[in-house]
Amino acid sequence: MVETQNTLVKEKVGELRMKLLDLTNRNALLNFRHSEKALTHIRIIDELPDFLFGEFIDGKKLKFKSLPEPDDEPYDEKTEEFEIEIREAMLTDEEYLKDVAALVDQDDSFDDIAIIERNLKNRVRERLGMPTIVDLKPLSNAQWAKQNDLVPKYDMPVAPENGEYQPNKFYDDYIQTLLKPKELQHKLSGLKRYITTDINETGVNTFYAAFGFLERYDSNNSDRPFLAPLVLLQLDEPTNGRTRDGGLEVSIQASGEDSQYNLPLAEKLQEFGLQLPTLDGDDTPESYMQKVERLIKKKKGWRIRRFITIGRFQFARLVMYHDLDPDRWPKDNGIDNNDIITSLIAGAKEGSGNAVTDDPNIYDIDIDPIVIESAPILIMEADSSQHSAIVDAMQGKNLVIKGPPGTGKSQTITNLIANAMNKGKTVLFIAEKMAALNVVHNRIQSVGLGDYCLELHSTKAKLKDIKVGLATTIENRKSVTRPHNLKKKIDEIKEAQSYLREYSDTLNQTFGVADKTIHDILWGEQNRRSIVKNLPVSI
Repeated sequence: MVETQNTLVKEKVGELRMKLLDLTNRNALLNFRHSEKALTHIRIIDELPDFLFGEFIDGKKLKFKSLPEPDDEPYDEKTEEFEIEIREAMLTDEEYLKDVAALVDQDDSFDDIAIIERNLKNRVRERLGMPTIVDLKPLSNAQWAKQNDLVPKYDMPVAPENGEYQPNKFYDDYIQTLLKPKELQHKLSGLKRYITTDINETGVNTFYAAFGFLERYDSNNSDRPFLAPLVLLQLDEPTNGRTRDGGLEVSIQASGEDSQYNLPLAEKLQEFGLQLPTLDGDDTPESYMQKVERLIKKKKGWRIRRFITIGRFQFARLVMYHDLDPDRWPKDNGIDNNDIITSLIAGAKEGSGNAVTDDPNIYDIDIDPIVIESAPILIMEADSSQHSAIVDAMQGKNLVIKGPPGTGKSQTITNLIANAMNKGKTVLFIAEKMAALNVVHNRIQSVGLGDYCLELHSTKAKLKDIKVGLATTIENRKSVTRPHNLKKKIDEIKEAQSYLREYSDTLNQTFGVADKTIHDILWGEQNRRSIVKNLPVSI
């Protein structure tokens, strides 16, 4: 029976594990589609990969830099009214949207975009009854960048050899983009919204800088390239500031986590008989790109693109895929031998009393000895049904607690965690939404138990913070002592509870021929007073 259950659990975990793995070209880590209009990423130009990477690793805070503001727009297009019309047209004009969509995945499309936008502005001018502009040639971002001594290519330059001239632009605290000021502000505002939403809703930081991309093909006959990032470095959530002239300035810095290579790509390349190199601690983007270049040298058409892209990258599910690998678990203590996992997948053993029922026990929380034995600690308010649920959980029963918002579910969870801590147990609390994690964590902190929580979500899930949290918890376990008068206070509370219980029993005891309780008599007397007030008075 046990072997059958273990086999079933192992099979089901394997099936669930495979659902976490997406090796199709829908996965952006295998098929990243650059777009000049997308708000999920920003492309970088004219930077040295290793220098920029090193600045991040050293904890430097870097600022995005736009192209200078060009002065080639017609005077009547600089009005607020025209800008509002253009922004709306960019969202609704079908011809514009169709032209822009056709440019997706093209490396150098700013020249084409400048023409598309000029055509859109001409249509808006016509709709607003403005004079027609003849022979106005739009200055593309690439052309404007060249006029400002920048190289408008997404393939990053190679670091100069010793003794060669090294422009200062490579070694400043700015990250150069191929965007004009308003374009950059629009992109950064949208990107910040995406990153903030990811963190607030899921607790996962999806903000990364990608150094280098592998351009590959699914077959020798294919003419469609797929781009996959190579080196990924997690960044902190962007912070806003202001320039001296009042403009928006956005700064970013590394989160402190180690850089990582593309795990989905490593799995995908095995289909081609290739083993993607791991990212060693002393690897830089340049050295790693060289490793991958040597790996693919026999693959027709495959090449390394020296792109740097900063934006939203989602791959937390693949980390879980590797964590669930049976080979990573101890031989005699695998996930298929875990009692909790077994009960969730294969069901509770017969006679275990762990089956979930629709008829929960409601204990007499004041006198039932099982309550004092199983769940004596309440750090938040709880009624009898909530306290009874805690008792059942502490007895090892599986529970599903349902209720609409505001019915005390988070309070019950908080009390349950406190009782488990009182019994010397450890608790793993998980939730789909970040808000649920924060509510329970804030409640635990409010009663002085925050130091015993190890946060593994949100921006707190950094290796450095985890180590500090573990150290604090261990130190607290050594130093914490119970107050010398704790027993006296508990006895006083029990005495007060006994008095209140006796008082309640007395009020609800029936006596006499009327067979009424004191509560009934007092309530009836008050009720009759209100009735008498409304009776007519005889004259």
